[in-house]
Amino acid sequence: MSKKKCIGLSVPLSGEVLEYAKNIINDLDKKFNFKTYKSHKSRPHINLLSGTTENSEELISTSKRILSLKHDPTIKTLGLGMFISKFPVIYLRFEKNDCLNFLRNSLLKTIHMWSDIRHSAQETMWIPKSTLLLKDMKINQTNEVLNYLNSKKLPSTMQIEEISITDFCRPKSEDNPEIEIDNFKIYKI
Repeated sequence: MSKKKCIGLSVPLSGEVLEYAKNIINDLDKKFNFKTYKSHKSRPHINLLSGTTENSEELISTSKRILSLKHDPTIKTLGLGMFISKFPVIYLRFEKNDCLNFLRNSLLKTIHMWSDIRHSAQETMWIPKSTLLLKDMKINQTNEVLNYLNSKKLPSTMQIEEISITDFCRPKSEDNPEIEIDNFKIYKI
């Protein structure tokens, strides 16, 4: 029997939006000593579907076969968003367009291959976003961090070019963070 794996299928950020995210993550580390996302060995990304599976090889193979760019791969950035909690989460927000909907709906056809879908990837919770800050910022730092982030110019669009596959259930530490285990280009049909 196969071992249960935790994987995520995502659209990695690209072009100017990727550079923006990388710069923000590095700047947050330098200015505020926020390290959580700097230690990840995966590119910033928009999670399409994630959870646990005992069929990871079949799931990845099927995903490579069924995912394509049926619609315009340009997506608009919508600015920053934040989930308020003791340790707020800050993320880049993207338009939920035909291309993202098609990719996500295609992946939802693989639902029978998953043992469990992560709460944030379920239909009632899912929004196209890319986390920039998680678990580092305390609520009393919010104004200073948001003022800093608002001073940076966010590119207006991004091209969807590929899918990344991440392993997010590895023991979390600076030596063993979330890691990108595979990726593949997706093409226009």
